[in-house]
Amino acid sequence: MYGEVDNGEVDRGLALFVIEAGARWPRWGQLEARRRATSSVVDAQGSDESVAAFTRRVVERIESVRRSSMLLAYAAMITAPDSRCDPMSSRVQIARTIVSTLSASGGGSLVLAPSLPGSLSERDRHDLFALAGTLCEELSGPDVVVSVRLHGSRPRRQSLRWARSAPGPARTSRASRGGPSA
Repeated sequence: MYGEVDNGEVDRGLALFVIEAGARWPRWGQLEARRRATSSVVDAQGSDESVAAFTRRVVERIESVRRSSMLLAYAAMITAPDSRCDPMSSRVQIARTIVSTLSASGGGSLVLAPSLPGSLSERDRHDLFALAGTLCEELSGPDVVVSVRLHGSRPRRQSLRWARSAPGPARTSRASRGGPSA
């Protein structure tokens, strides 16, 4: 899945951080980038950049990564607490492009995280979890993980994982209902 870089280290792929206007760089960002990937790219929305222009730019960047020899291994979408407009269609388009590219790269993780977890409204919290749930339902294999990071330094993956059984509706695992992880 990964190759070697010039200095003989194993190339663990690329980490991508997508940061909406008004969002701040997460305290855990640098640590995650170093831990998860060999190199990092940050796409931050300019304060005067429209949501549509930002979405186009980020999707084009992700698609160029997919066409290149780089492998996307990790991505984080950092959401702004006070968006100028309803950003959900932008988030959905960017997140789906990321998940598709992670899958094409052999797997990886997408983390959805608010810039300021303490200031997250109930609606924004619901929207992040709904987006994560939608993405999990659309996953075609087990090699891509989608999670929401609300607090601290560890993603709360157990809140999002969907388990599919034999034919029939999707059911959440014990962990996603608040039970202990196995």
